[in-house]
Parts: sequence; C-alpha cells; structure tokens
Amino acid sequence: MNVFSVVMTVIAGLGTVLSITFAILAFGRNKSHDNAEIQSRLAKIETDIVYIRETLDDSKDWRKEFDERLRKLEKGG
Repeated sequence: MNVFSVVMTVIAGLGTVLSITFAILAFGRNKSHDNAEIQSRLAKIETDIVYIRETLDDSKDWRKEFDERLRKLEKGG
C-alpha cells in the first residue's frame, strides 16, 4: 500500500465515525425537542380539562338552583 491509500483510508474512517456521531447527536436533540412539544401539548390539554370541569360544576350548581326554584314554585302554585 502506498501513502495515498493509507491517508484516504484514514480520512474515510474518520468521515464514517463523524457521520455516526452527528447522527446520534441530531437524534438526541430532536428527541428532547419532541419531549418539550409533547409537554406543551399535555399542558394545553390539562388546561382544557380544568376548564371543562369548572364549566360542568357551574352547570350542576345552576341546575340545583333551578330545581329548588321550580320546587318552590310548584309548592306555592
């Protein structure tokens, strides 16, 4: 083997190792970005669920009030 072949082999080996390293780093970065996005979506969903619960609670309270007023009206009428 001549010197040129050895140099090209070393360069090819380094290129392979670097490409694998960059791929692993990119995968890790995208994974953390995806996790952040998932957490953001979960927070929005939890906020929506809390709003729905509060609305249902208000509706139940309104319904109880309405039923009591209706009973009073029926007794009085």
